[in-house]
Amino acid sequence: MINVQKHMQLKSRLFKMAKSRYSSAEVAEVIRNFINGASGAWDWDDFISCKIKNSYLEQVRMRCIQVGEDYPARSKNEWCNDEGAKCLERIAEEIEKREKLLGKWELVKGDGFEQATMFIYDDGRLVYVIPQNNRDQAILLTYKLHGDVLITDQPSHPKEEKTRYEFLEDGHLKTETNGESGIWKKAELTKEDLSWKNHYKGPKRIAPKKRVIISAVGIITLGVFVFFLPPIGRVLNLMWAYKAFKDNKFSESVSRYEKIKKEDPEFGFVRWRLANAYRKNGQFKEAEHEYLWVIEKHPEHKPAYHNLGITYQQIENFPKALATYKKAVELEPDAADSWFGIGSVSLSLREIDEGIAALKRSIELNPDYELSYHLLCTALNGREKYEEALSYIEKYFSRNKATSSLLFQTAVLSAEMLKKEDVAIFYRKAGLEAFPEDYFLNWDLALEEVKTNPADAKKRLEYLKTVNKAQLNDVEQSLDLAMIEKGLRLDGQDN
Repeated sequence: MINVQKHMQLKSRLFKMAKSRYSSAEVAEVIRNFINGASGAWDWDDFISCKIKNSYLEQVRMRCIQVGEDYPARSKNEWCNDEGAKCLERIAEEIEKREKLLGKWELVKGDGFEQATMFIYDDGRLVYVIPQNNRDQAILLTYKLHGDVLITDQPSHPKEEKTRYEFLEDGHLKTETNGESGIWKKAELTKEDLSWKNHYKGPKRIAPKKRVIISAVGIITLGVFVFFLPPIGRVLNLMWAYKAFKDNKFSESVSRYEKIKKEDPEFGFVRWRLANAYRKNGQFKEAEHEYLWVIEKHPEHKPAYHNLGITYQQIENFPKALATYKKAVELEPDAADSWFGIGSVSLSLREIDEGIAALKRSIELNPDYELSYHLLCTALNGREKYEEALSYIEKYFSRNKATSSLLFQTAVLSAEMLKKEDVAIFYRKAGLEAFPEDYFLNWDLALEEVKTNPADAKKRLEYLKTVNKAQLNDVEQSLDLAMIEKGLRLDGQDN
């Protein structure tokens, strides 16, 4: 079999006049025309035969060539088979999405920042510009696309971060990174914006002999910046505080954010981050103080109300938590997380009907959050609405896998109350397959096995005793174990 890549390299020398400066739109058009049979006699041949100067489009060209090898044609008149054509279609869609992403985007609404600008360039560079203390701070990244995920990396501190994005009907861009979302609008580039394009040229190849000298100079320069230029030191401290937070080192994160706050008490972004670090570190009074400061300065900041609600809920101040969550929903009616907060707090306050309504709204907005289903179905069981509880459980399992045994336990209870023994057995077995060490599912099954399979019940009883002593040493569970032992004795299976 002829090696397609070597064949194309040879042909590229023969087609020296072929076009090498394609735009993204032109490449997408060439691919689509080829798939639809609308291209000229030599258009496709010219495209795959000559190297393209743009590095990204050159990668696209090589991927298109590879399609011919990975999905070989069934006849001489074809370049590839049907699966290959679908692959080319996906490549064209990726190019069009990328082309739509390019340019300048201004933040309309975001969880992490109040104001920011994002520049996405054709050469794989991405720059965030964030106003700080009457000057602009630039965060310089590289990026690549994978479907609807934007994968960024920071050359100075290599660590990939994934951002899910989608284009809204009004042309705005919605992004979500580590649970923090943002809405961006497309903006026109100005002459001043050109400085950001040249701000970072990307990584360069350095001769090995020069690396040691350059590294030493870089370390000395960095030391000068950190110790003699406080603003640069503050930026680094901000980065380290954020990294400590992401690494669950909340005490370190608090310490660093407090240091920045001391230098600049009006730095709203730091006060917001400090509040989150306090809450994660269990310093709830301090967290409440910081959230209230953010709300006073920025009364439309919905995440501050939501996180303050979590803080009140954690210290069991449920009335304040409920009022705060409701304020968050006023600011953002489609906030599934805040509706969940309203539902869980309402149940704690014994306001069952309000809790059920709020949890249903939360599931409507986010049908993949397992804990919403568990709390809702538990509340529905309390209202003896077992059929409805089972319908919600079935809805969840039709979309997702369980991450805990709670829903299985709730499903077994609902089915048993409806006397649907086959349904109860199904969820009990499915739960034990996923969570074989779960105490409650094992206990429930042991009660059944006492009647049908005493030998297995005896083994399960020994396991339950071990778990009970280690974790659940209370009166109720001791009575459960006694019930199983009694059943075994009545069946004459003591030994």
